[in-house]
Amino acid sequence: MNMLQDISVILVTYNSSGYLDGCLGDLYCSIERGFEIILIDNASTDETVKIVRERFPKLCLIESSVNLGFARAVNKAVELSTRKYILLLNPDTIVGAKTIERLIEIFKTKPSIGVLGPQLRGEDDAIQHSCITFPKPWEVWVVHAFPFFKPYFRQRIYEFFDCRSDLECDAVSGACFLTTREIYAKAGGLDPRFFMHAEEMDFCCRIRKMGYSVYFTANVWIRHFIAKSTQHNPSLGMIYYHRSQLLYYQKHFGRIARVFSGLGLFTGAVLRCAAYSVFNRKKAPTFQGLFVWYLKRIVDSRGIWNYVWNNR
Repeated sequence: MNMLQDISVILVTYNSSGYLDGCLGDLYCSIERGFEIILIDNASTDETVKIVRERFPKLCLIESSVNLGFARAVNKAVELSTRKYILLLNPDTIVGAKTIERLIEIFKTKPSIGVLGPQLRGEDDAIQHSCITFPKPWEVWVVHAFPFFKPYFRQRIYEFFDCRSDLECDAVSGACFLTTREIYAKAGGLDPRFFMHAEEMDFCCRIRKMGYSVYFTANVWIRHFIAKSTQHNPSLGMIYYHRSQLLYYQKHFGRIARVFSGLGLFTGAVLRCAAYSVFNRKKAPTFQGLFVWYLKRIVDSRGIWNYVWNNR
């Protein structure tokens, strides 16, 4: 049985020209076996679209005139998909058709499964933290504001979850995860308010509330080059991360939790900005930009106290 006929691979690109050959090379050869690849480009300014047109003309290419963000772009691509299974895949990954077939095989053995994620390995073959527990507002203070306390909270915060064995977990990385069109539709897709980061945690949280399970498998792994879509502007990538974290905490814990976690994130940004400005000036601009972003959010036309009151 040709399982590749049952799957749609969804990719969202933004200035990803340097990774297309690695990501699409083997996958594109499988189109003849009924593979469906849908690529939506978020208004890239490099040669991403040109490369796709010239080297991979048979895949479905959607060109957006504006950067829709990851979640909104994925939702748009899924609407056009026609297969039973949906595989969300980052362009800065390397995965073969046989790997995807293996993921489908594992998915079919879990009757209550909603999402399945593989092990991720970096350029140096190091295992990445890709299966996590849902973060809680208090953890922000440990992870971001006072990271030297991390060793005392191992296995209690999401960053230190085991990724060397198969297990059921809260969420898996959005760099590569498998689900079905039916489940995706029931959950309402990815929340488009998440421009980048945390959309997979939010999605997994919602499907778990629906009674589905999230599984991580270490028996299948793919190569993942971390944070390549924002490497040209790390400060912007950090801002997207913090904005998504704040949205996640407000959505799942309420406004008070958003303020509490926001203070932790802001404290961490201030401390890192000060530390890097003195000890590592190369990284300082990343956190200086994040610090300025927080100030603009707090000191707006309403004033700082209005901001705190309205977000209590």
